[in-house]
Parts: sequence; structure tokens; C-alpha cells
Amino acid sequence: MFVLALALFVMLACTSRGGKKVAASSATAATLPPGCVDLSGGYGADTASSAFYYRGRLMVVSDAGSFRVLADGYAADDSSGYFEGRPFRAQFPHTLAAVGGGYAKDRFSAYYRGREIATAQAGTFKHEGGDTARDQLDVYIKGVKQYSR
Repeated sequence: MFVLALALFVMLACTSRGGKKVAASSATAATLPPGCVDLSGGYGADTASSAFYYRGRLMVVSDAGSFRVLADGYAADDSSGYFEGRPFRAQFPHTLAAVGGGYAKDRFSAYYRGREIATAQAGTFKHEGGDTARDQLDVYIKGVKQYSR
């Protein structure tokens, strides 16, 4: 009940405060509560209340002051990583970067759609195209180790 009340309050806050709305992609703009700012990639914010959204769904953000949108559905703050609006435990979220194809990496770990790839070596990890990525030793498809090189 509290979450529903909070969501309603935030939606009303976006509308009544008239947060600065920027020209947004029509898909993102259509899913944000009125008056919220489009941050790109489906993410939006009401700066007056520090509420964040992914495709219109209210998010729980650990550190609103450091929140940033990356690419490919990823975002991060200094405490967490986010994939499509859902938090995940990134080892070093302040260094998180999207690399393409649903993959991201931080200083020491690689991720597929927000799930850590335990065997990946982040230092040499790169997206090869489609669902495929590789590091110095292994090839991954959809985040699953396929074979060693």
C-alpha cells in the first residue's frame, strides 16, 4: 500500500511541479509521467522529487545524486548497477560501462543483462556482435561460456 501511495505521489509531483521536459524519443516520452525529464534509453526522472523511472515504471535508486544512464538498457550510480530499471550487484558500479549486445563490464567483472559472468575477465572482455562476447580466454553466447580459445 505504501509503495502504491508513493508511486501516486511521485506521478502527481511530476505533473504538478512541471519538471523541465526535453524533446524525447517518442517511445520514452510516451511512457514517462507528464512533466518528467527524459534521460534517454527508456530512463526518466522527476528532478524535484529525485524519482527515477524506466519505461514508466518507478525505480528504487540507491544513490540519486550519482545516477547516470549508460546504454543498452544499463544505468548505474555509485552504489548499484541497473539493467532495464532493475538493480543488480555490480562489483565496482562507478566504473560500469555498457559494451553492447546486453553486455556490460566494470573494473573487475562482466555482466550479461545484469547477471555477472563469473568466469569472464573484464580487462579483455568485449562484445563481438549479436549475443556473442569474448575475453582473452573464452567465448560467451548470451552470457554463457561456450568454449575456450
